[in-house]
Formats: sequence, C-alpha cells, structure tokens
Amino acid sequence: MMRSRYNKKRCIVFVLSGILAFALYRTSSNICLFLESIYRTSAESFSNITEKISTPTPMDASYDNSIASNSISNTRDSKPSLPLIDLVVILSGELGNNLLKIAFGKIIQCFALEEGMFNFSLRFVSQGLRKSISARHDVEQCFSKHFSPNLVNLAEWKLNSADWKEIVDIQTTVIERFYQGENDDPIQAIALLQITNPYSFDTIRHHLENLQDILYRMNLQKQIDETRYNDFFISNSDADGREITEIHNLSLPFLIANAFPVFSLLDRYWEEISELFTFSTDEQRCCSTKPEVDETVLHIRGFDVEMPNVYNNLGFRELNPHQTSTDLLAHLKAGDKVAIVSRFDERSLANFTGALVDRGLHVRFITGLSGVQGFCFLKSAYKELVGGNRSTYFLMASMLNDHVSNVTIFCLNYAGVLCNPDHTITNKKLSRIQWNFPIFQAERRILM
Repeated sequence: MMRSRYNKKRCIVFVLSGILAFALYRTSSNICLFLESIYRTSAESFSNITEKISTPTPMDASYDNSIASNSISNTRDSKPSLPLIDLVVILSGELGNNLLKIAFGKIIQCFALEEGMFNFSLRFVSQGLRKSISARHDVEQCFSKHFSPNLVNLAEWKLNSADWKEIVDIQTTVIERFYQGENDDPIQAIALLQITNPYSFDTIRHHLENLQDILYRMNLQKQIDETRYNDFFISNSDADGREITEIHNLSLPFLIANAFPVFSLLDRYWEEISELFTFSTDEQRCCSTKPEVDETVLHIRGFDVEMPNVYNNLGFRELNPHQTSTDLLAHLKAGDKVAIVSRFDERSLANFTGALVDRGLHVRFITGLSGVQGFCFLKSAYKELVGGNRSTYFLMASMLNDHVSNVTIFCLNYAGVLCNPDHTITNKKLSRIQWNFPIFQAERRILM
C-alpha cells in the first residue's frame, strides 16, 4: 500500500516535471524567437526596415499630395524598396551659388541611390534676401524644364523663419529621444544630419550611414515598444498634443545639404546635373546676345569693387590688371579679340581694359546684360573662357557650355587661401574641353 502511494507520488512529480519542462521549453523558445527577430531586424536591409517605419514619406497617405509635385525626385531608375527621405537644400546668394547648391543636392541624391542607401526627394529652403529672390526667379524662368514654379517650389521655407526653426527644433527633439544610452552621442547624430563638407564621397557616405543608424534605432524601438515609439512623435510643446508629423510636411528624419561641391563630385554626376540645368537659350529674357566665335571671353568678378574693405580678408582677392594681361592671357597675340563680362560697368574696371589694349588686343566690354543674360553669354562662348575659381557663376557657366574648346580657371594663392591643383576629369561631356587650372601668387605665377 505504501509502495503504491509512493509510486503515485513519483508519477505525479514526474508529470509535473514534464509540464514544467515543457513550459520552460516554450518560454525559452519564445525568448529565442524574440531575440532572433531582433537579430533579423538588425540584419535586414534598410529597404525592409522602412516598410515598418510609420514616419511620413512621399509614399505615405499622411503626406500632403502637393509635396511630391513640389520636389525633385530621382531621374535615374529608382529602387522603390529604398527609404524615401527628404533632402533639404539650403539655397543662398545669387545665381551661381543657387545652381551649385542645387547641384550638390543632386549629387547626394544620385550617390545615395547608386549606393543602394536612400531614395531622396529634393526640397528647398530660401535665404529670403532680395538678391536670392532675384536669383530664384532666374532659375525658375531660365531653367524652366525642371524648375518652373508649377513643378518645384524653390522657397518652401525661409531660412530665418519661425516655421523653419520649428522644423529643425522638432527634428532635434525627436532624434535625441532615440539616443539615450550611456555611450550614445545625440549631438553628433544630429550634427551629421547636415552635410556642410563637400570634399569627398566618403564624407557623404558617413552622413548617410548616420541616417541609416537613426532609422535603425527608430525601427528597433518600434519592435520593442510601439506605444513608447509613438510617444516619441508627440510634441511636448504643442498644446493639443498633436503628432509631430502633423506640424510639418517633411519626412522625419530629413537630411540637409548646405555646401558647394568640389570639382570631382560634379564630374562624377555631370550627366544628371547638366540635364537638370537645361537652359532656355531661346528666351530673350535669358539670352540676349552671344560672343563671336573667335573671341576669348574673360569674366571679371570684381570682388574688390563690390566689397573693397573686406574682400582680401575673406579670400576673394583676384588678379590685378597687369597680371591678367601679361600672365593669365599671355598666350594671346596682338590683334586677338577679348570680350569682357562683369557685373560692374567699364568705368569701374577701366584698368583691365587699358592693360589689354596696351598689349594690342581688341577688347570690347559687354554691357546692358542682366545677371542671367551674362551667364548665357559665358555659356555660349566658342573659343575660350577665362575666369577665377572664386566665382560659382563662372564655374557653372563654364561647365554648362556645350561649345567652348578651352576653359581656364585660375586661383590666386596668398596668405589664408590654398589652391588645389588636383582636378581629375572623367566625364565625357566635360573631358572634350581643354581645362587649365593655373595657380598664381602676388605678381608671379607659381604653378601650372
């Protein structure tokens, strides 16, 4: 009888042990599955990650339909599985500056797509100054194929406006919430959302990898605790507690481009950039006159005339009339033709005209042109273009010229200003031109 009871107890213990073991197995299995799901998430490509992120992109129903029509999307074959993110270009200055900054945005857009990282839409912030407004109108009217106001809004926000400040503050607040770990650096993560260093593709990649890390953290938090994740997107400063995504119409996060790209970056994606800047040559407002086929076209920026008290300290010193005549244009012979283009009148630059005439050159000073008409004159030169490397206006006109045989872009090397002679050109459209990058130093040339 005792043995029977003992056996029953053993049986009960055995059964209970089995049930407990099974329960532990299921629990451990679930834990393993949970950990495995996190591991899979971290190993997933970011194309899958963005399918789970609820922050707005141009494909989301919550996105304002007007946004897609007011931005510049990729012209290359896009990959629909890549994260759809807004790339905001900060425009500033006049025509040349605007074009070069837009080009930088296009370079980042093309590079991110080529690397399989992001599918950016370009959005634009205007400086809001009078000269920048005039430049914007020139871009809209004379590059209308892609920049007509009914296609893209080049001034969705003004740089110093309260709206733009709020947008930047919101992004900062949200990103900080995903960087609360002991070894996290939210300041660095936020800083890398603005690309201001345009010197290499490695630098751009570093910024894009930071953006990937932010998206990964967002997705991981959503996997762990979706309620807390959603709370991250509620504005603490808004009285109604609205979702942050309702306060502005940008993707969150978004990237900012605010720099002038170096020559090598322009060279890599020049096919896409040149098509983007298709010029309305037949429009009288954009192009009223062109150079003669045998003229050397000389652009004089005239920083010393525009800002006589500060141009030297700001690094905007240019060649003087004597150096321009005897060194920069030393290859010209008596009787050769030179057309001078500048924003300033002939009286302000009489010393340049006189120095060239003294060498026996036939000189005409082009007058009566608007800024964009002068740009057209430069980009329509046939024989030769000559100008300084500090002018974004001259650089873009030279690169967009489909006819010119020779382009000389000089640099003046003096205290505080360094010239980089390394300009490798691989693009077929650009390589048809004979490019020259002479470097000068006060009164004498030091390197060709």
